[in-house]
Amino acid sequence: MSNLSRYALILVVAMFFCPGCLVMGNKTKILRKNEVRTIINFENEEARDLFHSKAKRKISQNKTVHDEALVIPFIVAYHTNAKLSEAARYNDEILQCDSDGDGLVTEQEAKVYKQY
Repeated sequence: MSNLSRYALILVVAMFFCPGCLVMGNKTKILRKNEVRTIINFENEEARDLFHSKAKRKISQNKTVHDEALVIPFIVAYHTNAKLSEAARYNDEILQCDSDGDGLVTEQEAKVYKQY
């Protein structure tokens, strides 16, 4: 058996018994992490409850904003994703709910927000 055949056989056996990569990594970045929650006023308790019931559900999902990966089989597998901070997600929900941007969430705005 030639040297080349031996090396090929060793490589095939190593790939079979040692699947995976030599270097692996995973990183999550938090975007807008220094952002503070926006202070918002509600027209009444009903508006507050409607907003918070929907916003709480959406904020808890914490969806990925950006996702990328670098994979070179058997050598490198590196994954990076980015998510918004909790305050940033809350502020984005307020921007969606307060349609006229006056800093006061009315009951009608909260009803429309909860539907969508």
